[in-house]
Amino acid sequence: MNFQAEPVTINTLLSVNKQYFIPRYQRGFSWTKDNIDELWSDLINSIEKDDNGNLTCEEYFIGTLVLAGRDDSFEVEVVDGQQRLTVITMFLSSICRALKSAGAERQSRALFETFIKGSDRQGNEFAKLDKRSTTNYFRLMIQDLEQHDTEVISEEDVLVQNAFNQINKIVSKPSLQKSFSIEGDFNDAAYVDTLNILIDLIADHLKIIRVNVINNDDAYTIFEILNARGINLSPVDLIKNKILQEWSGTYPIDFAKQKWNEIVTLLSSRDTSAGLEEYSIHHWTTSFAYTSKRNLYKAFKKQWTAGSFTAEQYLNSLHSDCDIYVKIISPQLTDWRQADQRPIYNSLAALKTFNVSIMRSFLLSLFKARMNSIISQRKLIMTLNKIESFHFMFNAICSLRPSGIEGLYAKCARNLSAASNRQQASAVINELTNTLQQKKPTRQNFIDKFNTLQFSNKNTANKKLIQYIFTKYERYLRQTSEFEPADLSLEHIAPQSDRIIDPFIVTTIGNLLPLGQDINGRANIADFSAKKAIYEQSDYRVVAEFLSSNLHNHQWTQVDIENRTTALAQLSYDTIWG
Repeated sequence: MNFQAEPVTINTLLSVNKQYFIPRYQRGFSWTKDNIDELWSDLINSIEKDDNGNLTCEEYFIGTLVLAGRDDSFEVEVVDGQQRLTVITMFLSSICRALKSAGAERQSRALFETFIKGSDRQGNEFAKLDKRSTTNYFRLMIQDLEQHDTEVISEEDVLVQNAFNQINKIVSKPSLQKSFSIEGDFNDAAYVDTLNILIDLIADHLKIIRVNVINNDDAYTIFEILNARGINLSPVDLIKNKILQEWSGTYPIDFAKQKWNEIVTLLSSRDTSAGLEEYSIHHWTTSFAYTSKRNLYKAFKKQWTAGSFTAEQYLNSLHSDCDIYVKIISPQLTDWRQADQRPIYNSLAALKTFNVSIMRSFLLSLFKARMNSIISQRKLIMTLNKIESFHFMFNAICSLRPSGIEGLYAKCARNLSAASNRQQASAVINELTNTLQQKKPTRQNFIDKFNTLQFSNKNTANKKLIQYIFTKYERYLRQTSEFEPADLSLEHIAPQSDRIIDPFIVTTIGNLLPLGQDINGRANIADFSAKKAIYEQSDYRVVAEFLSSNLHNHQWTQVDIENRTTALAQLSYDTIWG
């Protein structure tokens, strides 16, 4: 690998007639207010004031810039360092406009045409930094001395807008006077002098290590070395860059970039708990050995080098699987419209309530197997039900550590994806469900933990879980999976203010009933007999069963609550989830 590395100033970099373009595989601009404030703080600390109040600049190193292209080339590719180069361009543009507003219009134009806009030998103007963005926002907002009215279209545009607004604020007259502790009259002439100090710092005292590589592959290798440990880019960013670099077709549209953007949009289209990194891990595990987020790119590169897939194959798979993945992690009733598909929705919604994600790679393989007719819908529902029951006991109630379970899911996800017929698929599913059965909590452990479930006005952490339990109980009593409560609130049979019953016991599930909001509001009385008369108006089978078992009781005691809690725990373990 042949390359040259040398320290250069911003003046050396931008004053020449070259165009630095940011390739399409690079991630968009991502700096926030905190990044800009940190850079500005460093810049301020590089300017010293002597005893006479004169400002002088010290050298300041801002990082590495990896470029691909010959020294005599007009176009040079920015392989790494685009964020810093973009922000420096913003600062220079803002200063030029500030000079113009302060009356130094000639200097403003000269600086602008030195650092931001150039002209070729035919007089054709060009931007020194070519972001090749999908919108014109950066070009119109930053790269013209005249500010244009332009609309924000993309998420990157929003970040550019926020960053430039912050920089304009920093460069403003009041801000610079405060930053440099300038006392007295700070007129336009003094403002221009201070702006010139800032120009001097940025142009001549900011140092950057320029790494020039002629070969693009060598440039990308350096880029990977600089970023592979996640210092600047995440593993998923590196994967994206590699794919967009290799999938070079952009006519009639940039299909690769469009597909990637559609994945990002789809993952954010619902109230999901997964981002692109987590989805990429779960998708990867359906075909290859489990790897951590940190090592994802390393695993990707290994399989890439081995020829396991092309850029197009990988991205098409990631794109096509994203739709079902979103339906798995954030299910909606409209995803499973048919009556016989309601159990699918119920199980997925339950897993979302439990806030468990370790099974998602296997679920993705499971649903793909169903789409490919490798398993039946009946097998799908049965498997989902067993996974739901396991995680209800293991995670939602007992909060046990999933030692070895994530690896089990990963192995079975991979094996299920490789299954070519129903017999092979059934063997994989049976291995999984049998192992989960062996790992489920003991009956006594479950009952003990179930008895500690609490809900009160001051402690609502378990509200959704207890609502789920009563919904599942109601479906069990009705012997149908189609029941979906539209209005289920939790009623304390003995009031939370009861002074006789232990305050903890009052908040346990044995003292709770599911009621509609209207009935719950009318049941807000202390007398047990009067409450039962109101409960009779409820359509819930759970309430009817409670009334039947307490038909002749005229009071509700602590012993009754404890007995009902234990009975619900036993029924849950032995029958409903058993």
